Amino acid sequence: NCTVIDIYPAGLGVLRENIKGPCSGRGECINDVCVCDAGWNGRADFIDTTGLDCQHGETPVRILWGINLFFQIFFLAKGTPLFLTRWHQFRDTQKQKIASGRKYTIWNNRGLVACLAFLFVCAPSMIAMAILRLVDTNERVGLTYGATILFTTTKLGFYFAVWAFQPALLSTILKGKASTQHLVKVNDVGSAILCTFAAIVGCLPLISLFGSDGTDTLAVVVYYLTIGGTWFQLVLLFLQARYVKRKVAKALDASYSTSKNQRIMDIKIGLVGIQKENIRQTIVQGTLFMLLTVFPFFYNRHDYWLPASTIGYALVGYKLAKTTVRDTNGSTTNGGSSTTQSHSKSQGSKQTEPQSFMVSTQVGSFHPGNNNTVDRFTENVTSFVEQNAGFADEDEYV
Repeated sequence: NCTVIDIYPAGLGVLRENIKGPCSGRGECINDVCVCDAGWNGRADFIDTTGLDCQHGETPVRILWGINLFFQIFFLAKGTPLFLTRWHQFRDTQKQKIASGRKYTIWNNRGLVACLAFLFVCAPSMIAMAILRLVDTNERVGLTYGATILFTTTKLGFYFAVWAFQPALLSTILKGKASTQHLVKVNDVGSAILCTFAAIVGCLPLISLFGSDGTDTLAVVVYYLTIGGTWFQLVLLFLQARYVKRKVAKALDASYSTSKNQRIMDIKIGLVGIQKENIRQTIVQGTLFMLLTVFPFFYNRHDYWLPASTIGYALVGYKLAKTTVRDTNGSTTNGGSSTTQSHSKSQGSKQTEPQSFMVSTQVGSFHPGNNNTVDRFTENVTSFVEQNAGFADEDEYV
């Protein structure tokens, strides 16, 4: 009677009975087989329920991918000049280092590494995925080669960028302070584990692609592992963000109580703000992925969530491009020389209003009670700004 979908597992909040009625109300049940209305079918990401359901709407999904493509191109267009500025400044610094007999590779500039991973792996994969899903309505993650490979490369590029960026940012800001070295190490290890786990989850659809036709138990297992694994990863990220937020606040409060330096509080506000944003994002996305896993209404609707969720990747890539290091005088260090704001504009980067991302140049060591070190720290700490002129070549992050 087209109300029971045998491929769906019982339990975990998932019902074999279609709660939206026979064929999800988008088709007619003929001889226990769903004959879907025009523009509707049962072929979804990971699981092919053709003849069992009609939950996949080609027009709604294409509209979502069209919106996704617009934002991908929009954020990439805004971020590309900033990416280019970073690259030219890296080359200038590299030339200066080589001229002085010092080795300086791209790996010394972890922020640029993250930007390049996003620009040449993640962003092209996301755009190609959007175009593919708009052009070919039969493409599905876990079922066809194009969508599956692009899904995997998007995940790998994004989480490699996150791994290169986030730990180096925290290390740059807190390096040299004895009381935060343990925090930096814990964050480094935690980020490496999280990103490795996320990369593995991103590769799971390959198992379904090569080992299943989408109508067997393996397809359902891969679906649960991918959605459930992503949810678990978000839980770990939530815990990491709460841990870092608490430890950073405690360490910088202790420093401020000794030095009474307002810029230390500026650093605290910025770093805590980043972690609060991580906490908010993980709560929202974690809730949605949990619904995809256990709530019957959302089961096997990954096609609708994927274009919406990857818009966030484009926004993160843009923030990677505009997050930089700036000193207290409004200029930045690049290869040991100062570059002014006018130079920044000549490089195609315009000054904008402050944002919530923390940037800092050569923070160095500072310890409560050590006035000389606190003074040096004060001179180098900055506000939270968007992309400006250049980057401190000594910092791993910038």
